[in-house]
Amino acid sequence: MINIGLCADENFAMPFGVCLTSLFESNKNEPITVHVITQGFSDKTLSRIRKTEQKYARVDTVKIYKIDDGVFSQYPLSTQFPKSIYFRYLYAKLLPESIERLLYIDCDTVVLSSLKDIWNADMPDGILFGAVEDRNGDDILIRNRIGRWDGFYFNSGVLLMNLAEWRRMDTFKIFADFILENKEVCLYPDQDAINAAFPSRFKRLPFEYNFHMSFVAPFNTFRLHLSKKIELLHAFKNLCIVHFAAEIKPWYKDSQHPLIFLWLYFYNKSEWRVTKLKYRNSLIRRIMRKFIIRLFYNNLEQLDPSFEVQLQLYRQLYTLHNNE
Repeated sequence: MINIGLCADENFAMPFGVCLTSLFESNKNEPITVHVITQGFSDKTLSRIRKTEQKYARVDTVKIYKIDDGVFSQYPLSTQFPKSIYFRYLYAKLLPESIERLLYIDCDTVVLSSLKDIWNADMPDGILFGAVEDRNGDDILIRNRIGRWDGFYFNSGVLLMNLAEWRRMDTFKIFADFILENKEVCLYPDQDAINAAFPSRFKRLPFEYNFHMSFVAPFNTFRLHLSKKIELLHAFKNLCIVHFAAEIKPWYKDSQHPLIFLWLYFYNKSEWRVTKLKYRNSLIRRIMRKFIIRLFYNNLEQLDPSFEVQLQLYRQLYTLHNNE
C-alpha cells in the first residue's frame, strides 16, 4: 500500500482536487491510500472528493484528519505561508504506528506517472526523509542565512517520510523548537527550518520526483551547479511529479509558463473543472506587467532551448481540452 499525504483547506480545495485527480489518473493500478490533513472542507468539496474516488473505483481511500490549527499560531505566517504549510509535520503523530512510511506531496503539483519507484526507494537507517534539491540548492546566501553549508538545500514540497524514525526522534518537537527560536532566519518557514534542523538526516532524490516548473527556464536564472543540468534534462524526460512552485500558480489565467498545460490537463479531468479560473492580477496590472517585461526583459527566453523537443512531445501527449 502506498500512503500519500496531502494538506489543504477549503481555500485550497480546487488545487487539492486537481492534485488528487492526477494522483489517481496516473496510478490506476497502484494500491493507494491518501491521508489528508485539513482544518475542514465544505460539503461541496467532500462530495467532489467522494465522486473522485468513485470515478477511479477507489472505495474509502481518502482519509481526512481534521485538526485544530491553533498549535501553529506562534509560527511565522503570511498570506504566502499560511498555517497549512506546517501540517505535513504532524503525520507521525496523527497516523497509526503501523504506517511507517508516507509520501507527502504539496497540492500545487500534478502526478504524471507511477509512484511505485519513489515509494520503494531505499531509506537507510537513521534517514528521516528523502527530498529533491531546490532550484536554488547551491545558493551560498541561503546556506549562510540558515547556517548550513554541507549537503544540499532541498525543497520540502515532496518528502518521502520515514515515520518510524520521525516518531523515534520526536522530530516534530525538534522542528518546532528550531522554528520558534529562529523565526528571523526562516524566510521560507517550513522549508528553511527542516533544512537547518536536520542537516544530515535526508536522502537526495532525483529531480523527476519534484520537478519545479521553473527548471525549464534558462539555467543561468537559478542557482544550481552547472553539472546538474544533465540530471535536469534526464528528469524532464522521465517526469513523475511536477511542482508549480511559483508566484503565479497555474490556476490563474495570467500564468503564462510553458508547463501550464500539464496542470490544465488534470483540471479538465477533475470534479473541480466547474470552478472558473480567474486572473490573479487586475487588467491594469496585467497590462503594466506585460509592458515592463517587454521593456526590460525583451531578450530573455522563458524556456531553455535544451527542453524544447521534449516539451513538444509532452504537449502532444497531454492534449488540452480547455473550455475557456
